[in-house]
Amino acid sequence: MLVARRAPCLLVAAALAGCGEPDAPEGARDALEAPYIAFAADFARFREWERFERGIDPVPPTHFGESAIYLDRRPPAGAREFPVGTRIVRVETRRGDPSAPEVHAMVKRGAGYNAEGARGWEFFDLALAPGRAPSIRWRGEGPADGDGYTPPEGGAILSCNHCHGSATDDDSVLSPALALSALAPSR
Repeated sequence: MLVARRAPCLLVAAALAGCGEPDAPEGARDALEAPYIAFAADFARFREWERFERGIDPVPPTHFGESAIYLDRRPPAGAREFPVGTRIVRVETRRGDPSAPEVHAMVKRGAGYNAEGARGWEFFDLALAPGRAPSIRWRGEGPADGDGYTPPEGGAILSCNHCHGSATDDDSVLSPALALSALAPSR
């Protein structure tokens, strides 16, 4: 008698298990992936990642100092976007003062995050203290209100998405050193 009562439940479970993952429309595939949520500990050893020197490469009105970029892992050869979980950190020495670097990061969070900007990417401002792991000052699609980049006179305060959101050819990554066409897996 007990088997007879469970039979309908087993049939429903079997039918649902056979359904598989639904087909996703083009461009919505990352919404089906589990998101990657980064924490301060995920940046603790960023200086051990692959380093790319930018030198002094001004990006007005936001970045003016000498900088280096750290990439935790290269995407697969021929990739059209960075994999979910990719972490990129930019350390910029502001106007020649190495004691107070500006540290920004972007993490490929995926799962439909930041759909109207740099699709899939979350931005971070990190604080560095000697002998300590970085801490997160802010995170999100851009800085908190009033904490954005100084605009040209009369312009709106800029956020990360203003520039990164327009770099669709390289999955919202602006550095030529990290262009997807230039990155092949390291050996």
